[in-house]
Amino acid sequence: MPDDPNLPPLRQQQETRAREELAARVEAEQQTTREFQTPEEMLRIDAARTPLPDSLEPRLAESMKATPGPKRSWWRSWLGH
Repeated sequence: MPDDPNLPPLRQQQETRAREELAARVEAEQQTTREFQTPEEMLRIDAARTPLPDSLEPRLAESMKATPGPKRSWWRSWLGH
């Protein structure tokens, strides 16, 4: 994004600095090597960063309909709840 000549010089400097900082953060994040304690931690972080395709939601909902619910716990059965 080129600098806008209509902006005051201070504002141009601020915007340029902000763009440079953002670019540096993105580059640092891409180059950072991360060590995970467990495979589950890696999967959680990957899932949080990866957007799901829109076509996946209806398929997942359909799949969940066919999945049986959790079994009734033994203590609920024993107490009659």
